[in-house]
Amino acid sequence: MDYLKKIEEVIIRLEKHGYFNQARQITSLRDAASVSSELLLSVTHELLKLVNTDINVKNLIGESVLELKDFCWSIGLQVK
Repeated sequence: MDYLKKIEEVIIRLEKHGYFNQARQITSLRDAASVSSELLLSVTHELLKLVNTDINVKNLIGESVLELKDFCWSIGLQVK
């Protein structure tokens, strides 16, 4: 999986639908990470929080977030 592309797609989708603060938060986490595992854990964790607290966001990006979560688990990163 090209997780960087998937994260970028999620950010674009959030911005397109007016979730600018959420997109900015994800972008900040992505840019602040120093290693790929940190990036995956922090971004996926934040995205999971978003989809679990807002049904509209879940409908918008939920499938992509679950793909990221499954990818994390498949490589041994246990994001919750």
